[in-house]
Amino acid sequence: MDWENNFAQHILERGYDYYLSGSVKNLVVSGDSVQADVKGTENYEVEIYLDGNNITDLYCSCPYAGSGSNCKHMAAVLYQWTEKLNGRNISANKDDVEKIVEHADISVVRSFLTSVLKGDEKLLMRFNSMVGTYPEKKDVKQYIRQVSKIIYRYSGRGQFIDYRQAGDFVSELNEIYQVDVRRMIDRGQYMAAFEVINHIFTSVETIAIDDSDGGIGMLAYEACQLWQELSRLASPEEKDTMFSRLLELIDRPSGDYMEEYVETALMEGFSEKKYLRQKLAFTEKMVENAQQEESGWGRHYQIGRWAIRHLELLDQLNCGSAEKMDYCKKHWENPQVRKYFIDLCMKSKEYGLALNALDESISLDYNFTGLLCDYQKLKKEIYLITGDKKSYVEQLWFLLLNYNTDNLETYRELKQQYTEDEWLDKREIIFEKLPPNAQIDYFYLEEKLYDRLLDNVLKSPGLYKVQKYTEFLKADYPEQILQKYAVELNQEASTAKNRKRYQEITTVLRSVMEISGGEEVVEKLVGEWKKIYKNRPAMMNELGKLLKK
Repeated sequence: MDWENNFAQHILERGYDYYLSGSVKNLVVSGDSVQADVKGTENYEVEIYLDGNNITDLYCSCPYAGSGSNCKHMAAVLYQWTEKLNGRNISANKDDVEKIVEHADISVVRSFLTSVLKGDEKLLMRFNSMVGTYPEKKDVKQYIRQVSKIIYRYSGRGQFIDYRQAGDFVSELNEIYQVDVRRMIDRGQYMAAFEVINHIFTSVETIAIDDSDGGIGMLAYEACQLWQELSRLASPEEKDTMFSRLLELIDRPSGDYMEEYVETALMEGFSEKKYLRQKLAFTEKMVENAQQEESGWGRHYQIGRWAIRHLELLDQLNCGSAEKMDYCKKHWENPQVRKYFIDLCMKSKEYGLALNALDESISLDYNFTGLLCDYQKLKKEIYLITGDKKSYVEQLWFLLLNYNTDNLETYRELKQQYTEDEWLDKREIIFEKLPPNAQIDYFYLEEKLYDRLLDNVLKSPGLYKVQKYTEFLKADYPEQILQKYAVELNQEASTAKNRKRYQEITTVLRSVMEISGGEEVVEKLVGEWKKIYKNRPAMMNELGKLLKK
């Protein structure tokens, strides 16, 4: 039974891995079919249709098989079935393998190994990396060719890798990182490892792929980690070459997110002083390049990104605060730079300079609410640190009424500034001045003002608030809460159109039954709905389950 000819080689390899790892479950062989479940990204159902021992058709519930292709899950089940037919495991266990090889004639082993390696370039390359018979340059060329073959095998003439194949594609390339590149590094072949990493990185950077699972980002992250490791291990001459090549790789007009992985490898590796100086010059150049771009968010981001890298390098070179502050002032229009400057001031306890910078930032960034809130919070912290209680309290009021309108932490911090009697008046001022969109219910609950909380809940449309606060209100106000549920659930029932919504409604009904008097309300609602919505069988079915319970 030669079923393997119906599968691509890489699919067979993946299927065999699944088989070996025990992913095939619940194998059932009947007269005309083989059925099993295979645990992959999800659990997939596989069925093999038979005529005797001949395969007539194959089915798998995975997306790849849905396009009409034979998948790795089918192969895994077929390997498992073959094992069952033969009455033994296809793969000998470790002890068996060692015993077989130990007793084999050396000429037979060499002959067999030669024939296997001639037919499998991937195994040949892996074997060669273990014994090191080829010069490094030839070894690298073979891996570069292998990467190109993998890309072509998955993308084909259409030059696109769809979602169903993306995971396997990424896995094959990552295997080269984890096995082959790792072995090169362990053997001290640092430049060979570097070349292979670079080729994979630059190849996948431009490939057309449905990368919904983020596989390309994972490959880029692995490349970044390996580059940093090489920057610590390589010889001075090799490091010089690697550093220059990575600079070239990042200094391209791509603007792609992949560039940031190269940036991380450069900036967080190569820690020797001579590289810090070179990186300093490079970051200055990148800032100047960004300044030539048209005004907009992208320009601000790029200037800030490289300016902060420059400032971090100044710090690593033990430059004084004065030099770093001067550099910040040079790029003062950038919010990230100003934030760095403010942090410097805070660390050196120059709070006056920090407050001035914050006031300038508030003026410059008046369109960015998130930044303004951060600036105002920092001003509050400075007033607290410096003991300026009057300004501190004023800032708390300003934050609560303008930026932190649903922030209990700010509310509690302000409350601590007053006596209990004073606070009774102050909280009323807060309630009066809060904007209409403020989550005032947070503060009512904090103060245990349950009558006001109830009023807020009853006026709020939908089920959200009544479900959120039932636990706090049901003991004192059961009738009002039940009436709110009845109104909202009637509305929900009128618009519900599928079983999922009916199940959600019955879940709410169960919680309503736990309120005093809730069972009667639910029985009434269900009775009315059985008359109004009798032609909705799914709804009737779910309501029937509710009453049974």
